[in-house]
Amino acid sequence: MNSNLIIVQAVVPDYRVGLFESLAVNSVVKIVCGEEYFSSVSTCDDVWELKYFLRSKNYYFLGRRALLQVWPSYSKDIFTSNIRVVELNPRCITSWLSLLSSRLLKRGKTVVWGHLLNRAGEQKRFSARQLMLKLANGALFYTKGQMDAFRATSVGQSTISGYAPNSVVYADQVTHFNEAGRDFLYVGRLVAEKKPLVLLNAFLLACEQGLIDSRLHFVGAGDQLEALQQRLAQSPFRDRVLLHGHNNDYAFLRELYKGAVCSVSPGYVGLSITQSLSFGRPMLISEHEPHAPEIEAFMPGVNGRFFRTDDAEDLARHLMAFYLERDFWAAKSAELSAQVLEKYTYEAMARGYLALIEEVRLHG
Repeated sequence: MNSNLIIVQAVVPDYRVGLFESLAVNSVVKIVCGEEYFSSVSTCDDVWELKYFLRSKNYYFLGRRALLQVWPSYSKDIFTSNIRVVELNPRCITSWLSLLSSRLLKRGKTVVWGHLLNRAGEQKRFSARQLMLKLANGALFYTKGQMDAFRATSVGQSTISGYAPNSVVYADQVTHFNEAGRDFLYVGRLVAEKKPLVLLNAFLLACEQGLIDSRLHFVGAGDQLEALQQRLAQSPFRDRVLLHGHNNDYAFLRELYKGAVCSVSPGYVGLSITQSLSFGRPMLISEHEPHAPEIEAFMPGVNGRFFRTDDAEDLARHLMAFYLERDFWAAKSAELSAQVLEKYTYEAMARGYLALIEEVRLHG
């Protein structure tokens, strides 16, 4: 396959396929990915049916703290003249090889793509991540806030940068519901840092306090599932909590959001904020968390509210309040989804992506 844009990702989860489909409409692209990531994230099976995807073998070292990707045209793709987009992750050896190829061998150009900060929210003056940004011909971030923060640094003043707003929906999937919902919804991984047990305890407490007409839906998989099941087994309200497992089907999610008053993020929030808004539903979010940069889409009091972190009683009160205000939030549904239509669709993400690639092609 001939390509002038090569994107190397450790994995391509289902929520990322829409971006790459949008990119492939407007450019010649090859996307290289493996089957599994450092964590439990894995590649969506559907991608192997798409002609522009190429499977890599992911080799992990040092107790899965480092990753090398290898594929049939590996040497040609990394060490010839093209534009490559690699992960802004110091643990990815392939990213370093591409950066060194570009800078030392002058073979093509490398764009690093990812979050400006690590999950701990650290921005050190000297770090492996900073070195990657310095070596890169261009840097692509997920939010305008990250891009602006990078441009304010000394490295950012000499490195081309842009942003592609992190998205999970096509423009024609953005919708809203005028009718008020009754249920509550969690969409995300069932892992400790996402704190699904806090939400479950809050919902069961709200049920005890008189929330008699709502159900709670969990959509996701993870190692907290057993703890949720054990907690539910002890509750008289267990029939009002549904554990759906992982499901990214749009029609399925649309029906759940249609019936929801709001969605809830009991731990740190990420892409679920823009997903919720894309259906015109507000979000309840834990206030003091290491939120992902997508939090910039959140406007407390406008498209949702914060609750006190790790406080099931406070969250229960907010659940009750949202239920009582469900007509108010339904009336705002079109306003909430319009925000996503303007800024956070796959098409908008692809435009930002390609704009940065073109600038690097000409000036990087």
